[in-house]
Amino acid sequence: MASVIGQNEILLNSKRYRIAGPVRKTLVSIAAPRFTIGDTQRGADPRASILTQNDFRGGIGWNRGLDPGSVDRAWWTNCQIRFKGHVLLPRKPTAATNDTDVQRGELKSITEFQVTGEASSNIYVLFADGDLYKYQNTNDEWPASAAFTLTTPTSESIVFNHTDNNSYMIFAQGDTGYSYTTNGTTATNYTGTNPSGTDDRVEFFTIWHGTLWGIDRRGKLKNWASGPASAATLKAKLPLPDDYVTSLLVYRDAGGSPIIYATTKVGLWAYDETNNRWEETELRTPFHTQSGTGAIVWRDSIYFPAGNAIYKYQTGSNTAVVSLVGFDKDHGVPSTYQGQILKLIGTHNDLIALVNADIAEVTYDIVGGDGMFSGLDSGVVGGKGTSTILGYNEQSWEVKWTGGDNTGLNSGSVGSAYNEYRLWFGTGATMYWIELSPDVINPDEITNFQYDTGGGTLETPWFDGGDAAGNKTAISFRAVTSGCSSNVNIVISFATDFTESYTTLGTITSNGTTTYDFASGVGVNFSSIKFKAALASNVASSSPDLNLIELRWREKIPAKFGFSVSIDTAQSFRGSTPKQMMDDITTVINTNTLVPFTYKDSDSDRSYYVDLVSASGFEFTGHDERGQIQIQLVET
Repeated sequence: MASVIGQNEILLNSKRYRIAGPVRKTLVSIAAPRFTIGDTQRGADPRASILTQNDFRGGIGWNRGLDPGSVDRAWWTNCQIRFKGHVLLPRKPTAATNDTDVQRGELKSITEFQVTGEASSNIYVLFADGDLYKYQNTNDEWPASAAFTLTTPTSESIVFNHTDNNSYMIFAQGDTGYSYTTNGTTATNYTGTNPSGTDDRVEFFTIWHGTLWGIDRRGKLKNWASGPASAATLKAKLPLPDDYVTSLLVYRDAGGSPIIYATTKVGLWAYDETNNRWEETELRTPFHTQSGTGAIVWRDSIYFPAGNAIYKYQTGSNTAVVSLVGFDKDHGVPSTYQGQILKLIGTHNDLIALVNADIAEVTYDIVGGDGMFSGLDSGVVGGKGTSTILGYNEQSWEVKWTGGDNTGLNSGSVGSAYNEYRLWFGTGATMYWIELSPDVINPDEITNFQYDTGGGTLETPWFDGGDAAGNKTAISFRAVTSGCSSNVNIVISFATDFTESYTTLGTITSNGTTTYDFASGVGVNFSSIKFKAALASNVASSSPDLNLIELRWREKIPAKFGFSVSIDTAQSFRGSTPKQMMDDITTVINTNTLVPFTYKDSDSDRSYYVDLVSASGFEFTGHDERGQIQIQLVET
């Protein structure tokens, strides 16, 4: 753009004009609108916008784009977030005392079993070497020796209460057959042959019509009508290759009657007893080695895992409803915590997912290539990471437990053994339990709750105020807390612009409202911002409670200017006649693009591209082309 060195001169659209008087310059940027996200009662500041989060019941899995519709979400947290106005440390996990003489490989199964005649049920744990131990709840430890040893370890067990008044704890052992016990101290191995000449191999069990049913890895369904001590009767075979079946369960059909279903690596199949055949259901999945593993009937539906995904299958009078409800929806979970669902467990308040991240990568592919999965490619998922236990309450996902680095999950169950409602799970050779609530408890009313002194972290989604590229200023941060002290505290930090590098604002050790001014009041520039709250306590009976967080911020609109000038057309100027000057101004008025404008020398910071938005003035009549015109120019 050319420069202007003459006095009372401007350059507009490459034409020079004489002006009458100075150029009047005005800031015309429109101030960003102030708005409140979250608690609208806190929007009293006339100059700052406000983001408030005091409700995280929407759960984990929201990473970017925090807005009014997602203000109740977190990106990741292992804290308890099921009540509005409360973020608390996770529940305390208790480990069974390790005995080096007992720990012979990882846990394979955890089973609650009550021996006929005993007053209460107990927890029995099968280790990888085949040793079965009865847990001693009084001291959280194992006995000195195993109850018995199975020749073939298993990960599938079931409790069957038979009409002969015996209770059986049964272990599927694949091609070896199965074993069972009625007393918890001795086991019977059964490898008999049924009348069809097929041995009693079994991978998965279920109970239907008061009798025991099972299926082997070849997809052959069997029924033990007289109990596990007798041979099975062979039923229909799944029309799938070997090793495709992943579990067996009972759920209602379209008419409301309970029937047997088989989960497979390609979807869900239903058993038609009348015609002794299997029928494919509406739930079909891409081939995945983990599809259907650990599936469960919870409340009114089948929940069918496939890697990180969970399908909900609900029968209807005309057609079944299939929906995705897993924690892989929305933005998923951080890569560190991605794994494969080992098992789903139903509890009073939550559907529990055991997510094993310490596994080898698995493959998936498409079978058929039609329907809802057409066009998907094969690939590889999984890998090494941090295992977790997650809970789903039909609305959102909450983290119940996180392991250490490269910690694998291998088993789990829920029950009321020892008259305590607990979640039991195994990692490596160690068994843990977490106390569960048989009802919904408001944290304000908890008096004897035990918290995890390992700490908890809440990580919010990235927030950009609806403009990911725009410059904004973080002014202040407020937190409302309770339950805090010097050793029961919360550390607040923040990160900006998608860089996972956090700056600490401070440590909260008192209750009530704590306010931090960014950069001692100067403010911090950001395009996107997120926060992290690290909760800590040195005693299991206490937890800090984060009740509310609030960001005060403003959006900075780039400065744009308007200019008012009076162009003098009383005489020719720089080779242009008054008429030519008026014609040139008319050209600027009618142009569809911005035009260059300056009234200074070579200073590029004061060269502008403008739109001519108004013009007024006077012209003489007849042959007299002289006049004067006032124009308004505005940066866009």
